[in-house]
Amino acid sequence: MREDCIKRLVECDDPIKEVWEILVELWRPNVTEYFKQEDIASEFEWQLNRIFFEVYDYLQKQIENTTFRFDMPLIIMDGMSIREANLLVKDLKERGYGIVEYGYTLSALPSTTERFREKAKVEYIEIMSGKIPPDLDFEKPVWVSYPDEILHHAASILPLPKVYEETKKVLFKILEITGKNEVTIISDHGYIMIDAVWPLAESDRKFLKEKVFGSNRYVKVAGMDQKVIEKLNSLPRDFQYATISDGYCCIRGRYFWPISGYGKLVSHGGLSLMECLVPKIRVRP
Repeated sequence: MREDCIKRLVECDDPIKEVWEILVELWRPNVTEYFKQEDIASEFEWQLNRIFFEVYDYLQKQIENTTFRFDMPLIIMDGMSIREANLLVKDLKERGYGIVEYGYTLSALPSTTERFREKAKVEYIEIMSGKIPPDLDFEKPVWVSYPDEILHHAASILPLPKVYEETKKVLFKILEITGKNEVTIISDHGYIMIDAVWPLAESDRKFLKEKVFGSNRYVKVAGMDQKVIEKLNSLPRDFQYATISDGYCCIRGRYFWPISGYGKLVSHGGLSLMECLVPKIRVRP
């Protein structure tokens, strides 16, 4: 890890806010092969885990203490991560929008749509498959299924650059309808790329895959064997693969072991930076 990043984390008051700012800097929007910066983000988190493993304790505590408050009008982009948000900020500026705020909020834990909705307890208007109703209003939050739907739920999974373009197209159409001075855009969770996950010993991979998670990044504690929980808890604090929060056991960091035939590019539900630190963008026409 760069010495300046270490210095910033040592001297800051809020390590989670500082990590967000570093990640935003790492995802440089003007790079030709933008999405290949995934390896840089993964390596940063890997090194951070090695020298400052407590960052996940800070992140989990903030998630557990989060109360959701929403500014209206609000657009929730399902599964939008820092990756898409950095490009959006650039493209919004080029379209003439003013960026009032570019910051972050937090996912729920597990970092899933279902868990976010359960915690947020918000009524919403849902836009699926990019189909915007002609009478769309903004009395309630507008929940857009992109990019998550076309990242790993659609019958035909799209590559990341195409996913972004389709997501941007739908979002810009919605922004044109708002007719408001200011709009807030947030996300419910991010994701990890399964081709940029962390290595682990074969014996650990076998245990975690076969005894704990299968092809998921979280499971309910109620369905776990007590001996498995004890084994996970017995690992040294600086060598943890999982964390328990509010009745769920979630993978900690970017460890993953998709089963044969997984057939998806991304996964989410765990406790990692790219899953749990999610963007908040306030724009003005």
